[in-house]
Amino acid sequence: MLVPIGASLATTVVLRRLVPSPDGPWWFAWALGLLVCAVLVAVGVERAGRRLLPLVTLLKLSMLFPDQAPTRFSIARTAVSVRRLESRLAETQGDATAREESRTAATILSLSVALQSHDRRTRGHAERVRVFTDLLGEELQLPEEDRYRLRWAALMHDIGKLSISPSILNKPGALDDREWKLMKGHPLEGARIAEPIMGWLGPWGDAIAEHHERFDGGGYPNGLSHGAISLGGRIVSVADSYDTMTAARSYKKPMAVWAARRELAECAGGQFDPEIVRAFLSISLPKLLWRTGPVSLIVQLPFLARLQRSGSVRSPP
Repeated sequence: MLVPIGASLATTVVLRRLVPSPDGPWWFAWALGLLVCAVLVAVGVERAGRRLLPLVTLLKLSMLFPDQAPTRFSIARTAVSVRRLESRLAETQGDATAREESRTAATILSLSVALQSHDRRTRGHAERVRVFTDLLGEELQLPEEDRYRLRWAALMHDIGKLSISPSILNKPGALDDREWKLMKGHPLEGARIAEPIMGWLGPWGDAIAEHHERFDGGGYPNGLSHGAISLGGRIVSVADSYDTMTAARSYKKPMAVWAARRELAECAGGQFDPEIVRAFLSISLPKLLWRTGPVSLIVQLPFLARLQRSGSVRSPP
């Protein structure tokens, strides 16, 4: 915060020397111009700093204020809904593309609802991953049309679990080797289920099969690494892992947000693409709180002191 402020003040000093203060009615316009320039410099330096700072420093900055993974209720307010889809269709009535989008959306929603009933452990998970994925898409400045398809792929990322028995998905204890093998097959099974709409999803549909691949090549199902993993797969991987860490489940307590952010930073270059992690940590807390509601800030206030003290973070590989 001090660097943008310092740059802003320095800009003001330089401009005052280059453009002396005029007399009379032009003074107000001169002062307003200085203020606008100072603000623009501060904003520019702050945005550049977020992209140039080491991940560890960025992580410490992101933990100055508390936040919380969104609840199912708050996500429901912003998740893709039938009403929004109907509104989009009404705007382009008679458009063949719009009708195709409507049918595709209906298919995705029906499958997602089926998964909610099939796997009670992860209810709300797909919606939260969609929200985090969309925030990452904004931070990465993806075109709106790409973000539109990516958010649908994110909503379907675990759809392959429909082929796994609920007794395995909801098993209270650890999975045995046979069960784990079945579980690891859900990305490819998800791609198979989604095949009829893959043409519409385009390359963003690859996120369904690749969201468990690791940046270092140690993931599954195909052991892809680095750029061989689709951009959608790398984005959904971070969003999926963050929600898994911070969401409450029947078999585990939610991880504190500061700890989940630290885990992402420490796994950058190993499990996750460092640039995607950087983008996630660069999402401003005001934007995150706007999407998830002010309650998330209030709930975390008791932990503020702990968050501010958590500065001993290892550099990511």
